[in-house]
Parts: sequence; C-alpha cells; structure tokens
Amino acid sequence: MKRLLLLVFFGSIVLGCDKKQIPTKQTSVSVLKPSYGFHLDALIDEFGKLADSTFNDSKDLKSILNFKVIDQNGNIKPIGMEKALKLYLSNTKDNTPEVYPIFEIKNTSKAILPVFGKGLWDKIWAKVIVDRKTLKVVQIEFDHKGETPGLGANMSKVEFESQFVGSVLSLESSNYALYKRDEQLMSGNSKIDVISGATITSKGAIEMLNKGLLKYKAYLD
Repeated sequence: MKRLLLLVFFGSIVLGCDKKQIPTKQTSVSVLKPSYGFHLDALIDEFGKLADSTFNDSKDLKSILNFKVIDQNGNIKPIGMEKALKLYLSNTKDNTPEVYPIFEIKNTSKAILPVFGKGLWDKIWAKVIVDRKTLKVVQIEFDHKGETPGLGANMSKVEFESQFVGSVLSLESSNYALYKRDEQLMSGNSKIDVISGATITSKGAIEMLNKGLLKYKAYLD
C-alpha cells in the first residue's frame, strides 16, 4: 500500500512538471499582437475617413491630405505620410511631445490637428478638425488607452464630442470651461459639461485641448 501511494505521489509530480513546460496560445498571441502598435493601414483608414467619409481602400491618403509638422518654436515643415502617422502614434504614448503632426485636408481650409494628454488611468488624445479661416471646430474625435468603460471611456461618445463642435478657438486663452451641473471646475471660453461619473477624465480632456491646441498657434495665426 505504501509503495502504491509513493508511485502515485511521484507520478503526479512528473505530470505537473510536464504541464508547466507546455507553452500556451495566449502567450504567443500577446507577443504577436502588442497593444496599440504601429498599424499603417489602420491609421490610413482612420485619417482617410475622418477627412473624407467616402474614403476606401482604392483611394490614396496622399491624394486628400498634406502632411506637415510643427515644433515648439512654431517652425513648420512638410514631412512624408508615414512619418506623420508614426509621429501621431508616438505622441499618443509620449508624456511631453515636442513636435506635432498636421494633416491638411486638400482643397479645403480645414486641417486635422491632434492633441495629446492624460486621463484617469492612461493616455488620452483627440483629432480636432479646425477651419483655418474661421478657427471654428468642425469635428472632433476623442480616444484613449485605458479609461473606465461606461465612465471615462464615454469621452469618445457623440454626447461629449458634440459639445465642442462649432466652438471658435482663441489663440490667446483657454478655449473650454468645464462644468459639473452648475459648478465651474475649469475656466475657459466655451462651456463643456463633465462626463457623468468621470470628472478626472473630463478634466484631462479639457486640459489637453486648452494646452494642446495652443501648440498650433503659429500654424493657425
């Protein structure tokens, strides 16, 4: 009986060791698909549809956009499409971007101006379409890396984004004020209501826009 118990005990140890050595599919998938890496085709589609709702795989992004970059001193120069998209993606991860990409929509006075900031948990960013002649915000799309679903993640819903559309930018002062019911949390020119249950994310979004859009002052002047 003792000999039988010993055999069962040692057999279970051997089987346990064998199981630990078998690699899992989950590990290999996470290596092959890192979180928000550089996917050129996806970014081309993203910016193409933002600039032109009829954009598809048969169209060339370079036919509808010009690509430029602006540095902290206001110097502006043209760059290639791939460099502009890589810079955009890099800035979504960078705490203090030093240069910003500009995506000019050809045959219009509009440009897509990305801004970058910090939410409650991680990086947030937005693509703002501005009419350079009127300084009016035509469209805006927020995105984030890890805000809370149903709360801060609602920054990318139309209910929040639509509040910014039609506002006219000032290049000298904060553009957006944040309110929670009747209480003013941040000062600015245009009133924005806080995302319900996500005050910190809302503050991050407003600060990102107020500071980030001023990075384009030399371009918009």
